[in-house]
Amino acid sequence: MKNTINILKKDFSANSGNYEVCMFLLFFRYGTFFKRKMSLGGIYFLLFPLRIITHMLYKILSTIYVMEIPIGTSIGSGLTIYHLKGIVVNSDAVIGENVVLNHFITIGDSIKIANGVIINPLTVVVKGDIGENAIVGAGSVVTKDVASNTVVAGCPAKVIKASS
Repeated sequence: MKNTINILKKDFSANSGNYEVCMFLLFFRYGTFFKRKMSLGGIYFLLFPLRIITHMLYKILSTIYVMEIPIGTSIGSGLTIYHLKGIVVNSDAVIGENVVLNHFITIGDSIKIANGVIINPLTVVVKGDIGENAIVGAGSVVTKDVASNTVVAGCPAKVIKASS
């Protein structure tokens, strides 16, 4: 629980002033917490009513904001979401810390996104992992790995600026 609260503090700091995103992340983080605790069995069955309520509220927010990030998806702390519209993340994706997700993006199956990545609007990540501090330009389709500290854009995404 303490770890979840620390993650939420970082999320809220990254999204300061954007109360809709903070509310969305609150239910996502607590939904993930309850899901993981319930899988442990034992006394955690007492959390079941809280899990149901959290899950229902999360589903309502997901529907309102046209978002699909399954509860339990591995997402690091400090996630920044600028606009709550059209973000789809596969449940097998792994997203690092301090990542920025803009609106209308899709992250496919088994994608790994490292820390500090910025993914701009209208982007689709089909294949390939994205390295630390990389920037994916708007309207890009990522079909292969993106190296750390690079800027990629286009369809398919090509390196615009390499690390120096």
